[in-house]
Amino acid sequence: MELSESIIDRLQHGEKQLFGQLIEMYQDRVYGLSFQLMKNEDDANEVAQNTFIKIYKK
Repeated sequence: MELSESIIDRLQHGEKQLFGQLIEMYQDRVYGLSFQLMKNEDDANEVAQNTFIKIYKK
């Protein structure tokens, strides 16, 4: 099992303290994609933040 899959699986089982690791692993990719789509730093930051908030709430 890949590291990110392991972290996601553990998060799904309630280990919320691992969420910081997930953010560290994916924040640059999520922001980069958001910026490509939004073409604006503030909007890209908001989209990236909202993405991680939605993941955390699941």
